[in-house]
Amino acid sequence: MNSNPKEWMEAATKVRDMKMKRTFLDDFMQYFVKTLVPDAKLADKIMKSTGEQVKNFDCSEDVFDYFFDHCFNPARDSYALSKTYLLANLCENGVDAQTIIGHMKNVCPLIDVHDIV
Repeated sequence: MNSNPKEWMEAATKVRDMKMKRTFLDDFMQYFVKTLVPDAKLADKIMKSTGEQVKNFDCSEDVFDYFFDHCFNPARDSYALSKTYLLANLCENGVDAQTIIGHMKNVCPLIDVHDIV
C-alpha cells in the first residue's frame, strides 16, 4: 500500500470513477433491453444468458457495428465489449437488427459517459 495520502486518494478516486462508469453501463444495458423487450421473462432471459452460440451472424454484426460506431467506442469504452452478449441475445431471441438499431438511434445520442474501462 502506498503511504502517500495524496497518491492513495487519487488512486481511490480513479477506482470509484471506474466503478461508477461501469455501473452506468450495466444500468444502461438493462434499461436498453427492458425497454426494447416488453416481455419481462424474455428480457430476463436475455439479460442472464451468457455463452450462447451466435447463429444469427448478420443481425449481430449489424448491431455490433452500430453499437461500436454510435454508442460506445471499444477503444475508449473497453468495458462495453463485455456487454455484447446482450446484443447477440436480442438477435438470437428474434429481435431484428433494424429494431435494435432503431432503439439505439433513440438512446445512444443521450449517452454522455465514456472512457468506461
